[in-house]
Amino acid sequence: MKTVFLIAINLALVCYLPAVPAAISNQGKISSEVRSAIAASSSTQEISVIVYLKDRANLASFRNLHRTERLRGVVNALRNKADLSQRSLKSFLELRRGHGRVGTYKSFWVFNGFSVTAVPGVIQELADRADVERIEADEVNIVPATMSPEPNLSLIGAPDVWDLGFYGQGVVVANLDSGVDNTHPDLANRWRGGSNSWYDPYAQHATPYDPTGHGTWTMGLMVGGDAGATSVGVAPGAQWIAAKIFKDNGSATITGIHQAFQWLLDPDGNPATADAPQVVNNSWAYGAPGCNLAFQPDLQALVSAGIVPVFAAGNYGPGSSTSVSPANYPEAFAVGATNNLDQLYAYSGKGPSACGEASTVYPELVAPGVNISTTDLFGFYTSQSGTSVAAPHIAGGLALLLSAYPQLTVAQQRDALLLSAVDLGTPGPDNSFGYGRINLPAAYDWVVLNAGNPSTAVDATGPDTNSISVSPNPSNGTLGFDINAPAVRVAATVADPAINGLQSNIRTAEVFVDSAGSNGSGLAFLADDGVYDSPAEAVYADIPLTIIAQLGDGSHILYVHGQDFAGNWGAMSSTVLIIDKTSPTVSNVTTTLTNTTVNLTATAADPSPGSVTKAEWFEGNDPGKGLGYSMSVSGGTVAATINVGTWTSGSHTLFVRARDSAGNWSAAVSANITIAAPNAIFIDGFESGGFSAWNGGVTGTRISVNTAAAAMTTGGIYGMQATLGGGTAPGYVADGTPTLEKSYHARFYFNPHSTNPGSGQVTIFSGLNAAGTTIFQVQFKRNGSSYQVRGAVLRSGGTTYTNWVTLANNTAHPVEIAWQSGTSASFQLYTDGVLRQTLSALNTSAYSLDTVRLGTSTGLVNTASGTLYFDAFASTRATVIGP
Repeated sequence: MKTVFLIAINLALVCYLPAVPAAISNQGKISSEVRSAIAASSSTQEISVIVYLKDRANLASFRNLHRTERLRGVVNALRNKADLSQRSLKSFLELRRGHGRVGTYKSFWVFNGFSVTAVPGVIQELADRADVERIEADEVNIVPATMSPEPNLSLIGAPDVWDLGFYGQGVVVANLDSGVDNTHPDLANRWRGGSNSWYDPYAQHATPYDPTGHGTWTMGLMVGGDAGATSVGVAPGAQWIAAKIFKDNGSATITGIHQAFQWLLDPDGNPATADAPQVVNNSWAYGAPGCNLAFQPDLQALVSAGIVPVFAAGNYGPGSSTSVSPANYPEAFAVGATNNLDQLYAYSGKGPSACGEASTVYPELVAPGVNISTTDLFGFYTSQSGTSVAAPHIAGGLALLLSAYPQLTVAQQRDALLLSAVDLGTPGPDNSFGYGRINLPAAYDWVVLNAGNPSTAVDATGPDTNSISVSPNPSNGTLGFDINAPAVRVAATVADPAINGLQSNIRTAEVFVDSAGSNGSGLAFLADDGVYDSPAEAVYADIPLTIIAQLGDGSHILYVHGQDFAGNWGAMSSTVLIIDKTSPTVSNVTTTLTNTTVNLTATAADPSPGSVTKAEWFEGNDPGKGLGYSMSVSGGTVAATINVGTWTSGSHTLFVRARDSAGNWSAAVSANITIAAPNAIFIDGFESGGFSAWNGGVTGTRISVNTAAAAMTTGGIYGMQATLGGGTAPGYVADGTPTLEKSYHARFYFNPHSTNPGSGQVTIFSGLNAAGTTIFQVQFKRNGSSYQVRGAVLRSGGTTYTNWVTLANNTAHPVEIAWQSGTSASFQLYTDGVLRQTLSALNTSAYSLDTVRLGTSTGLVNTASGTLYFDAFASTRATVIGP
């Protein structure tokens, strides 16, 4: 039988999310899903993403504490790290939200990041930030796994541990699933209850609820009792809590799952209370084999708090390389499925792992997963098959061990199950059965022998430290892996040698600067995979700015060594860190303007051991170091090509600065560039069918727009008509686009159209300054049977006129004037594309143009009659427009 529910993080036996490439480079921080969403979206369409910051809290020191102190320490460290490292990004998001470019955002401390809904441009800005590690999609789709029926608790030896008096009492288990039916008789009295025992990130249900039954199946296998006449749960004495990571419609979001993981670590929001579960089961995954590290920080936090994240291994078998995330994270405990004859379930996922685990071990363990009886909705029972019902056997088994030995570490819990498993398939760990099938009595015995009682340390050899690297180097402490907490990162490999068959897992490592202190007093390292659980560990530590600030220029020695779980400290190894606090210099800043492009270049030199690796420019207010516009760096030259097509006219000051490989910024050096005003000012051919383009408004009722007035030579269908007669009231439109202009050209088409202007000289076009004084005009009159126009310009001492120019009747004539402001300026009149007259040596310096009027404004008489036509108005600052 196949059950299909579509979810946005797939649900069923194992719910799957689409795989996303794990490798993120500085140029590829944005996942392929997000890039595809951006490509399919407009610049204003919002997209929901998850933003992961680079900085991580150091949780290694909490792993060996008792549960209460461990939980308090982990939660406080995560909260403090997020509070410090997220401030800059929160300010940025608030700024962009004020611009209307960010819809919503939510911060998380469990993985140190944000859920953000924003336009594509903001997402790209986030990717460009140094404190951002990667950006992935929020909404995802999941496909279901197949479910068929049968379990056998006796096969894994659960009743043998019950006989010892351990049923899971004192242990709280949790699942992240579709919910739980709290009314089932096998589950109702095992719910811990209270406001800290149920979480729905989508706020659809305030109390436990399960619309599909999947979460009820997995919870029943962990803690179910015998209300149905048979025992169905591995740890019937444990209590349960749950987080519902799927909406009622089957969809889910990355945001919701991050919220659920965060809730698991601190259900009541008070780190001082140890109310987190000891065991967490996850019967879900991304929807295809592959590696997606979206939830790795969450799992690392769980492991640091002493919680083993149990995951179903997925149902993509029988082929190899069918591991799924998050089950294939190094931090997760992946569980495959077998039948009651210890034969592998046909669809159980197989290794090798795609996410950096040991290449020969995926899953870690197998458990019964074929025809498994468990609790179902409405008090019923069901039989199901798949890795979803195999995983709860492991989670329930851990609950039994923890009820006997509550202080077991993550490493001890893992080792107890792995090293006691019944080996199946190829001898030794493999990519089908892992270490083998769970064997709870043997796991209990392993705990008694190895963790329950103190043992005598017989491994007396400390671990070796090698492959030490430092980045960045040279450094001044301002560059690092978190823009808000600059640091130098030291990485190394620490391995415990096997001598006489004795070898221990690595417990910790530390680094000293310039002189080695006492064991355990140095700066602690973190394991690359988030947990110290093997004899060889890749480790790292960040030397904070507070320490770097105390170091002088020159070479400093870093001493590194590690400790194994037998308590042995290894010998010191060392490397050199160069401190460089001398800034580079910038000189010879030059700007070259070509059309609308500025070429900006400068010389940058670094006198210290490093080199110039970055440069930037900015205009106006300083945005802050590192926040300007990038420049290319080649040898000692930095350069940028800038499009200034939209810049305002006038003088602009550009600043250039450079940074060396150690993180030192030079002072900002400036150069000026002058942007000329654009030539075009305003154009309108009345093709809108009205006067809406004229920002100076309409005066009088004697003008209108119609097709009869169109100057047919311009190709338009509309023109402006001005009516004469019936009074002296003007009728014109005004353009206020000119602003204190000193040079102006205007051209319009004019048709006398057999009008009779009477004895008047009608002004049909005029220019005014800001005070309303007419500083130039075009006048029109009738001379017998002829029509004439002339230009007039106001100068110091009076008005000068051009000669009258005769125009043919009933024809559209282009009329153009060219005006200048100056002590010896000119004024020109063109008709029909021909320069008719130039008035020279005019002192018009007292005037600047602010408004022009087209239509009949002055010179009207009562005896006038007829209509005038106008069309195709255009104006520039300096260029002759012509017909």
